Amino acid sequence: AERCLLTHFCSRRGNTIQSPPISTLLFDIDDMLYDVGTDFTAHRNGWGAQSFMVEHLYFPSFESAKKLRDEYFERYHSTAKALTIAEQEGKFPPLPPRVENSKLKRFDPHDLAEWWAQKLDFSLLRASTTENPDENDEYAKLREALSLCPLKLIAFSNSPRKYALRVLKELNLDKFFLLKMLCHIYDHNQIFVWRHADDRYACFHSSVIIECM
Repeated sequence: AERCLLTHFCSRRGNTIQSPPISTLLFDIDDMLYDVGTDFTAHRNGWGAQSFMVEHLYFPSFESAKKLRDEYFERYHSTAKALTIAEQEGKFPPLPPRVENSKLKRFDPHDLAEWWAQKLDFSLLRASTTENPDENDEYAKLREALSLCPLKLIAFSNSPRKYALRVLKELNLDKFFLLKMLCHIYDHNQIFVWRHADDRYACFHSSVIIECM
């Protein structure tokens, strides 16, 4: 999908880049900037979510963690949102004996972001580092297209921010997206991004509204 967009909007004729009558492209990080076929999404939503719930939220097993996470993910399409609502509705298991929770809420999206950024197997993305380029690196053409694109590039995710930054870094795509242009569901700055029920994405930045099918 991203290759089709970039080919259409960022085409070159000779040495001249043809700028279209639009100013911005939006990129959903997960399953768009990398291929769902890498199984990285399944890894994150499976082991990545369940191990966090067992270690940090004291779910008794991976099976019980999966059951609750999948139930709420089906409604909210975000692990962070799913766990937030599940806690609000009292669906977390009781804390084990002698374990005290010093926080007002047991689940903090920043804890999930830290866990994913540190624990996930990013080698599944199959991206080579810039220091050791791989001739079979499947993201090379994407980086070239982004480097030639004259438009403003916005990356966004409904996953926690620190995790999203780690993915962009692992793909060697972080330099193409300004930090302030990385949006996610918990941002409370000038940029707000969310997913409509009919699968349209809306991005509000100051007084500018951009919608992408």
